[in-house]
Amino acid sequence: MKILIVKNPEYEEIVMDFTDFERSIESNLTNWQISFNITQTNTNAFVFNLLQSDQASLLFEGQEYVIQQINPVLSGNTQTISVTATHIYYDVQKKIRLEDTIDSDYEDDSRPKHTLEEYLSYLFKGNTYGYSYEIKGAFTARKLITEFGKSDAVSLINTLIDTFQCYVMADNKKVIFMDEAHFKTVTEEQFRWLYNTDDINLSLDKTNLRTKCWVYPYKDAHDNYFFEPYVYTSVNAARFGDSFAEPLDLTGDTDATTKKYTDAEAVKHLQDVPEATFTLNYYGSRLPTIGEVWMAIIEPMGLDVDVSIVGVKDYPFDDTKAAELTFSNARKDMLSIQQQISKKATTAYNKSHIATELISSVQNVAVNAWDARLVIEKVGEVDD
Repeated sequence: MKILIVKNPEYEEIVMDFTDFERSIESNLTNWQISFNITQTNTNAFVFNLLQSDQASLLFEGQEYVIQQINPVLSGNTQTISVTATHIYYDVQKKIRLEDTIDSDYEDDSRPKHTLEEYLSYLFKGNTYGYSYEIKGAFTARKLITEFGKSDAVSLINTLIDTFQCYVMADNKKVIFMDEAHFKTVTEEQFRWLYNTDDINLSLDKTNLRTKCWVYPYKDAHDNYFFEPYVYTSVNAARFGDSFAEPLDLTGDTDATTKKYTDAEAVKHLQDVPEATFTLNYYGSRLPTIGEVWMAIIEPMGLDVDVSIVGVKDYPFDDTKAAELTFSNARKDMLSIQQQISKKATTAYNKSHIATELISSVQNVAVNAWDARLVIEKVGEVDD
């Protein structure tokens, strides 16, 4: 049985008589919140007021959400409030703010590189609000992040996500950093058209597609490039044509001393496949979770691909509403989808071409038959 609880430092009560409960979760903690409406009655008056009290928060399925927005509406003698609460992870933005940057006593050109663990230790050390971190996976690489500090914790965590290419989730106040192997869980579950989904949105946008860029490698203390700047060309240029992105400036990156490294950075820099949006509704009994990989079998679109779930919006107290799922639009996740769409288009073209040739052949046979008939009639004419 699902239970929603409201609490503050003094009281804790079960919330009753609410409607329109909705939960939204997105990968890397870009969004995690719940919302609902509740109308004041004689039986829930205390809870109704408790929801509007200072430091009120909600407990649902083992996670705590801090109430951020209360919107009251009065209609006649009926009073209703709309409640929005965000996951307690986001309070780390208000609770932890570093006084100084890491290695602030070093000159810029001599700052050392650090591992993910070292940056996190610096970020979370000494906090008295119960926030902690956990690392799942091997993050042994050392990276240089200039000016790491003097910012809110969420901004710094986002910097770590970008720098170390990691995934982040939270269990209340514990922030969990994962590599791809720990984030993604391959399942045997399926989305099947007209079985557990009947509304799909798949769009491809080539507006920002770029297949080339100038790459500028590391510059030494004498302002000399480690090797000559060059143009990196994506393997997809043959498919989508040549188009230049903004230059990739790695002159301050001390790792940018090999073509292998700069090429890898160029791959990340380029949007060399169409940007994609892939969503569907889902009304199965087992709700997918962030990071799971399911098989999507959508016959009308000719799709039979693995999809990685990065967004879930569901309605836990309303079984009549389908969940809304968003799939990863990362380059490698969407490439197979785009290839299948392209393959289907090619197949359709080939079928159309064959049909056109068949029609043309039939027409030629008909024309030849008509010509032959005219010849026979001409030969068989008798003068009066």
